[in-house]
Amino acid sequence: MIGGRVTIPCWTKLTTPVDWYYLSSPNALGEMLCSAGNILNGYRRRFALDRSVPGDFGLIIVNVTREDAGLYICKEDAGLSTEHQVTLSVGLYGKMLLSFYMHAIVSIMLCT
Repeated sequence: MIGGRVTIPCWTKLTTPVDWYYLSSPNALGEMLCSAGNILNGYRRRFALDRSVPGDFGLIIVNVTREDAGLYICKEDAGLSTEHQVTLSVGLYGKMLLSFYMHAIVSIMLCT
């Protein structure tokens, strides 16, 4: 929901930090949100990492806006070049849809 909170999942078997990138559209230049497990200064007000469980590096976004819609990429920072891609869609009625691509394609409708 617009103004709500969403956690974009990113799980890894490694304990090394991840990098997070955001692309507003497929042809856009990517913005780095998080480097080596640290949210960059310009994003700390609304973004955080979920570190509640080892291997969980979910990206938490609070006060979600329509402008947050886009592609989020979680990349393992261990030189393995493993990435998890998640698309966040913010719909007409403020509902959020996460589509993530790891080993399978899954869609989750968040009705918060």
